Amino acid sequence: MSASIRNGETALTELPIIRPHVVLMDINMPGMSGVECTRRLKNSLPEVQIIMLTVYENTDHIFSALEAGASGYLLRVRLNNQFLHGVKEKVAG
Repeated sequence: MSASIRNGETALTELPIIRPHVVLMDINMPGMSGVECTRRLKNSLPEVQIIMLTVYENTDHIFSALEAGASGYLLRVRLNNQFLHGVKEKVAG
Protein backbone atom coordinates (compact mmCIF):
# COMPACT_ATOMS: atom_id res chain seq x y z
CA MET A 1 0.00 0.00 0.00
CA SER A 2 1.25 3.48 -0.76
CA ALA A 3 -0.07 6.84 0.32
CA SER A 4 0.81 10.41 -0.50
CA ILE A 5 0.58 12.84 2.38
CA ARG A 6 1.12 16.53 1.73
CA ASN A 7 2.35 17.86 5.08
CA GLY A 8 3.89 16.88 8.39
CA GLU A 9 0.84 17.53 10.50
CA THR A 10 -1.24 15.10 8.44
CA ALA A 11 1.61 12.57 8.41
CA LEU A 12 1.65 12.51 12.21
CA THR A 13 -2.03 11.61 12.37
CA GLU A 14 -2.32 9.25 9.38
CA LEU A 15 0.95 7.29 9.34
CA PRO A 16 0.47 5.70 12.78
CA ILE A 17 -2.82 4.28 11.42
CA ILE A 18 -1.31 3.10 8.13
CA ARG A 19 1.86 1.74 9.86
CA PRO A 20 4.17 1.79 6.81
CA HIS A 21 7.53 0.04 6.70
CA VAL A 22 9.17 2.87 4.74
CA VAL A 23 8.43 6.59 4.53
CA LEU A 24 9.93 8.89 1.90
CA MET A 25 10.04 12.27 3.63
CA ASP A 26 10.79 15.58 1.98
CA ILE A 27 13.18 17.55 4.14
CA ASN A 28 11.51 20.84 3.14
CA MET A 29 7.75 20.37 3.43
CA PRO A 30 5.18 23.14 3.82
CA GLY A 31 4.42 23.88 7.47
CA MET A 32 6.34 21.48 9.69
CA SER A 33 9.78 20.58 8.35
CA GLY A 34 10.58 17.03 7.36
CA VAL A 35 13.21 16.91 10.11
CA GLU A 36 10.67 17.81 12.81
CA CYS A 37 8.10 15.44 11.37
CA THR A 38 10.69 12.64 11.40
CA ARG A 39 11.58 13.35 15.02
CA ARG A 40 7.92 13.16 16.09
CA LEU A 41 7.04 10.22 13.86
CA LYS A 42 9.89 8.10 15.24
CA ASN A 43 8.35 8.50 18.71
CA SER A 44 5.12 6.82 17.59
CA LEU A 45 6.62 4.46 14.98
CA PRO A 46 10.18 3.67 16.06
CA GLU A 47 10.44 0.74 13.63
CA VAL A 48 9.63 2.77 10.49
CA GLN A 49 12.48 3.43 8.06
CA ILE A 50 12.43 7.08 7.00
CA ILE A 51 14.39 8.11 3.94
CA MET A 52 14.80 11.83 3.52
CA LEU A 53 14.49 13.35 0.06
CA THR A 54 16.43 16.57 -0.33
CA VAL A 55 17.87 18.97 -2.84
CA TYR A 56 20.37 20.14 -0.23
CA GLU A 57 23.89 18.82 -0.22
CA ASN A 58 24.36 20.82 2.97
CA THR A 59 25.73 18.43 5.56
CA ASP A 60 24.02 20.34 8.40
CA HIS A 61 20.57 19.61 6.93
CA ILE A 62 21.46 15.98 6.33
CA PHE A 63 22.98 15.54 9.80
CA SER A 64 19.88 17.07 11.40
CA ALA A 65 17.65 14.61 9.54
CA LEU A 66 19.77 11.62 10.58
CA GLU A 67 19.92 12.87 14.16
CA ALA A 68 16.10 13.12 14.15
CA GLY A 69 15.84 9.43 13.26
CA ALA A 70 16.02 9.24 9.48
CA SER A 71 17.53 5.99 8.18
CA GLY A 72 19.20 7.71 5.25
CA TYR A 73 18.75 10.29 2.56
CA LEU A 74 18.61 10.60 -1.20
CA LEU A 75 19.47 13.72 -3.16
CA ARG A 76 16.68 14.62 -5.57
CA VAL A 77 19.29 15.41 -8.22
CA ARG A 78 20.36 11.76 -8.16
CA LEU A 79 16.93 10.34 -7.44
CA ASN A 80 16.55 8.50 -10.75
CA ASN A 81 19.75 6.52 -10.27
CA GLN A 82 19.57 5.91 -6.54
CA PHE A 83 15.90 5.72 -5.75
CA LEU A 84 15.03 2.03 -6.05
CA HIS A 85 18.40 0.86 -4.80
CA GLY A 86 18.20 3.17 -1.76
CA VAL A 87 14.70 2.05 -0.83
CA LYS A 88 15.60 -1.64 -1.15
CA GLU A 89 18.75 -1.10 0.89
CA LYS A 90 16.88 0.61 3.73
CA VAL A 91 14.10 -1.97 3.82
CA ALA A 92 16.68 -4.78 3.93
CA GLY A 93 18.36 -3.12 6.89
